[in-house]
Amino acid sequence: MKALCKAVEVLDVAAVANEVPPEYGETELKLLCKKFGLGFSEAKNAYRDFKESGGKVIVDSFRKVMHFVDTIQKIYTVHVISLVV
Repeated sequence: MKALCKAVEVLDVAAVANEVPPEYGETELKLLCKKFGLGFSEAKNAYRDFKESGGKVIVDSFRKVMHFVDTIQKIYTVHVISLVV
């Protein structure tokens, strides 16, 4: 679970706002792609575009990764709220 949480952090625009090495976050992205059954090569190239643009360019193959993560975060939030209520 910790590895998955760390992997999600590299998708944050704030994490790539400053210049980062080209390989930054690719290990984490590979984990996410494996978990979600997505192709890593296309997502990796799209992630590099995302990093180089400071988060402004989101290519479809990377958007899929972000969509999966967003969906999981929403489900988790709803689950936690239902436990509190």
